[in-house]
Amino acid sequence: MTTETRDWRRHAGCRTEDPEAFFPAAEVGPAYEEQVAAAKAVCAVCPVRSVCLEFALTALAHGIAGGLTADERRALRTAGPYVDAMGRPIGAGRDDTAAVGRAQLAAGRRGRVVQHEFGASRRTVERWAAQASAARQQERDAGEGSRGGNRAPLQTSQQHNTQAGTRTTEGDRP
Repeated sequence: MTTETRDWRRHAGCRTEDPEAFFPAAEVGPAYEEQVAAAKAVCAVCPVRSVCLEFALTALAHGIAGGLTADERRALRTAGPYVDAMGRPIGAGRDDTAAVGRAQLAAGRRGRVVQHEFGASRRTVERWAAQASAARQQERDAGEGSRGGNRAPLQTSQQHNTQAGTRTTEGDRP
């Protein structure tokens, strides 16, 4: 998370509005629709609406935030994987966040930046970097060659049209 997105509430369009306007008193009917429309009008021109919505999808169960009602956010959460600005799935668990963190490090992003943006500890980012490095090494080693560690190329016989993996004996034919 950058400094700008971390302090998003300071720039929110609703910061000078009555907070009660975002929690309609009515539950159904024209009064409810009117209250929702008024709150959504504030959200529609908000400069930090997307950041607010990311926060609301993961942390708010009630009210109108990010331009959506609680029911609309609930539908979004269950509809499928949506990602935030960093590519992390919204509402992601630890495994999802770790996978994106490793991918960011593998792509060359600096550890301190990843640590700051993901709110992770230095040790966690070091572990992600080690895992990303091991995965890269494993991909390099997965190419053709022996598994014995000597990286010798795969040898195929030049005699009798023998191909790798066949059980034909080497040498002269009887």
